[in-house]
Amino acid sequence: MKKKTDQIGSPPSQEEKIEEVAKQLREALRPVLRAAAGEDPRPMKLARAIDIDKSLASVLVRAVKAKTDRDLLHIVPSPTGLRILTQRTKGIASRTATARLESATDRFRRLLESIPGGRAALDARIAESSAELGWKREHTSKQATFKSLSFLLGYYCDVMSSTMFLVPSQQSGVADAIEVTRRVGVRRMRSTATIPLFSFTPWAKDAGQPGPVVPDSSGPSPDNLLLPDYCSSPMPSVEVVNEETSFAVVLPGTSGSESAMDFAWALRREGSHQLDSDKDMQVVQAYFLHMPTRRVVRDLFIAESIANGSDPLITWALPGTRHYEHPPHEGVSNYYASVALDAHYESLDDAKRTHPISGMPGHDRMIQGVLERAGLAKTKFRGWRCTLEYPVPLLDMVIWLKHS
Repeated sequence: MKKKTDQIGSPPSQEEKIEEVAKQLREALRPVLRAAAGEDPRPMKLARAIDIDKSLASVLVRAVKAKTDRDLLHIVPSPTGLRILTQRTKGIASRTATARLESATDRFRRLLESIPGGRAALDARIAESSAELGWKREHTSKQATFKSLSFLLGYYCDVMSSTMFLVPSQQSGVADAIEVTRRVGVRRMRSTATIPLFSFTPWAKDAGQPGPVVPDSSGPSPDNLLLPDYCSSPMPSVEVVNEETSFAVVLPGTSGSESAMDFAWALRREGSHQLDSDKDMQVVQAYFLHMPTRRVVRDLFIAESIANGSDPLITWALPGTRHYEHPPHEGVSNYYASVALDAHYESLDDAKRTHPISGMPGHDRMIQGVLERAGLAKTKFRGWRCTLEYPVPLLDMVIWLKHS
């Protein structure tokens, strides 16, 4: 006779535990909130009924109304907040309901203790499986980074735009890059803080050296780079800092008071872009955002005569790495230093010659003026725009062209 052996199942995975705890919390919260604040609980009604903080009541109501169990687990308050709810609803909700909530809360606590990194790590795992939650968490983290770095660095900016034009060059097989950049609402939080307005460091040997839009034998300087009509008046004094292969234009600290400042400048890099590249992905530009900024708008225009069906793509990476040598595949970068952030380009209407930016008065007029100076006022372009809310400073942002 064959001896029968019991099949011992493997313990539940972490993902299964997360699903089960989320489901139990929803089932436990519903009857307790219903008993305290009715069939359709409202934060104010709940706060008054059981005498709890308004913010806690708001979180509890949002959690129980979440679309999915994982969304609920992302929103629900800590075990401490849930225990407060249990204590305040004893005598209002049934003993069975409060006991179930106590049990679900204890399982939630044990789940958090079992995950290295606790609640923050759990929220990150939940966000990975939900595009909406992932976007919300990323946006919240970016806002927190903006506030922290504004304080640490001592300055920030409200809006920044950069508009790059790739145009035919006098040299064969390459294109020139003309870039117009503007900062509106530059504010100094500490009077002694020196503000780096802009800088240039070649990311590759053939990246092209910058100069004024109209060639000047004296080389780049504030006088031939800045656009005074779109800078604060009177314009604050700026300095140029040269460091081997790079340079920066900075706004020195001041002992006096000052209001928000605006700056705009334009650069030209001759022969900066190879047109006959045999690569599927090609770097157009690499940016390093020095200044915490609420919103950045980056436009890219390619002259129709050299566009050849290309489309732009964005990646981010830790600075000081050779990420520009490792193009993404299918829109995703597997390079070790890459940073996954949400952003994409949107096509601009080819039929329109104007593309205003909210918060930047006179943007189209400024761009048109630079194109006229460069002799490109009648050139037709294909264009794209990327709008970044609270972009993360001190990371490299790389713009690639994907060739069809």
